[in-house]
Amino acid sequence: MACELPGAHSPAELWRTFSPGGGSFRKAPPERLPPDYLDTNRGAPGKSYCDQMAVLTGWAFDPVEFRVPPVTFQATDLAHWLALSTARAALRSTGLELDRIDRTRIESSWVTH
Repeated sequence: MACELPGAHSPAELWRTFSPGGGSFRKAPPERLPPDYLDTNRGAPGKSYCDQMAVLTGWAFDPVEFRVPPVTFQATDLAHWLALSTARAALRSTGLELDRIDRTRIESSWVTH
């Protein structure tokens, strides 16, 4: 199991966010919600009246570690890299030695006809 969520970088940390005093909502950083988008009038078109959000912090993707070319990294949404990184963490949590997987073989059961 693995997760990367606001306030939780592991399944154990996720449960702490639900405990009393836990939680991950905070004032939105200006780079995520510029101040000119805020308006206390709930009906203001194109504006937000809420300045609180749960923001993922402390996570970074290393394209070199995953052998991702710079142009591919820049052209791809960060959500893709987050999913890839979390999937690898989940596989590692099983004890599977990822470096020992024979990547030259394709199991016939994986191929659909």
